[in-house]
Amino acid sequence: MGHRPGPGNFPLISMQIMTEAIETQILITSPLDSIHQRLGARMIKRDSWSIPESYGDILFEYAAVREGGSGVIDLSNRGRILVSGSEAVPFLNGLITNDMKTLAENSWMPAAFPNVQGRLIASVRVVRLQDEGTAPTIPAGLSRRNPGRMSLLLF
Repeated sequence: MGHRPGPGNFPLISMQIMTEAIETQILITSPLDSIHQRLGARMIKRDSWSIPESYGDILFEYAAVREGGSGVIDLSNRGRILVSGSEAVPFLNGLITNDMKTLAENSWMPAAFPNVQGRLIASVRVVRLQDEGTAPTIPAGLSRRNPGRMSLLLF
């Protein structure tokens, strides 16, 4: 018969079931994507975002900013959380490493967002907005990598 007999003289039929894992990947683009493309940016994928890695010669880019006096960074891929109210400054002081009391309105400062052991979760920019509150910019992948920590910020 072509099949090897199994227990109870029933033929053994070898069946292999193959499963395919299909992962849908959505690539999010910045509102400035067409400008990046037109200027010849080499785009990379980071945390589901298409972002510019460089425009060619990185040393030339660095020198142009240092000697030319300005540069533009597309931060579209960073999340923002608005923290407002009378306790916004003390609340953020408990979450980040810099002192929010020293930050003037309409200014920003870098800060670290550590876990309870003091290990770095993310490097953030904190912006103090006039009459609106404070808005830390959060790296795109932070909420996906650590949703529990981000849920502490939501009331």
